[in-house]
Amino acid sequence: MIDLERLRFRFDRPECFGLAATAEIQGGRVFGKALTHHVRVSEQVLPRIHRAARNAAEKLGVTNPLVVFVYSGSDPGASCTQEKDDPRVFVFVSAALVRLLSDGELEFILGHELGHLLFGHLRYPKQEGGENLRHLELNRAAEISADRAGLIAAPSLAAALRATLKVASGLDESNLELDVDAYTRQARELAETVGDETILMSTHPPFPLRARALQGFEPILAGLRAGRSGADELERLDERVRAEFEAAASGAAGNRFTEMAKSAAFWTVAQEACAGGRYPIAAQEAMRRHFGDERVDALRQLLGEQGKDAGVTLLRERAESTRQSLKQAPTLAERIYDEFVRGYPKA
Repeated sequence: MIDLERLRFRFDRPECFGLAATAEIQGGRVFGKALTHHVRVSEQVLPRIHRAARNAAEKLGVTNPLVVFVYSGSDPGASCTQEKDDPRVFVFVSAALVRLLSDGELEFILGHELGHLLFGHLRYPKQEGGENLRHLELNRAAEISADRAGLIAAPSLAAALRATLKVASGLDESNLELDVDAYTRQARELAETVGDETILMSTHPPFPLRARALQGFEPILAGLRAGRSGADELERLDERVRAEFEAAASGAAGNRFTEMAKSAAFWTVAQEACAGGRYPIAAQEAMRRHFGDERVDALRQLLGEQGKDAGVTLLRERAESTRQSLKQAPTLAERIYDEFVRGYPKA
């Protein structure tokens, strides 16, 4: 049995985003309601789903009692939860998902949901009101880890990719021709052209990117099963996966968080350059090359209007406030900020 923790996506940790896991399971009282409204799976009732769940649990080493329900839903979906102080694991799958997937594909999805349990995702902090982009970023990272558990449970990479594509498209076997390279090319097109900032506002990564992440993980998993370490390969893959997410969200021109990071870096550099109450010509020229004429000209005008002491105070306040704003942005903004600050050619 492979130690699942070794396979965790390296950014699938609350502390990566300034968050913390809770001590208690983040699940509600679900069993009674499920018995009332859904169909409980057993060897006698929906045995195909029962077998798929049992197979997935065995491959992942899940020892908790498993209780599976099918609910009436037109969208393909699944979830996993627990109740406080109850060792049972409750898995819910929609009727649309059952109709759409083969046995092996269902094992991938069920393994994915059990992965959320095994990786401790049920203890991850929940968003409470408003849009917290760091919570969403953690959710997306958790999905990559869960996909890796799903691949362990699946009979093959092909089954996992078919399940991913079926859920993304809603198409069944009769309409589906699987060319994974053509499908994942969507992600490259996003990165090379317009990008889609809404990726950063979603709880799940885009399906083409998840498929690429699975493709990259499969040979590493094969190596682990053969007794190899795979640690270096996993680290490189994790960095590539994160970079591809961010490139797809930003496209060739970047996004509003790129601009936010550049602005914070500009004010940080300006504060340092003008710390003595002057704005040296050499610093101005260096900042022009790094940040452009428009920002430097606006800064010169602003300092001319403020005077020495007020200008120093203003720069300190601007630098602090713009850096603080980055803490509410996706972590890519902080990395871009660091790149701009480190890349500034000090005079």
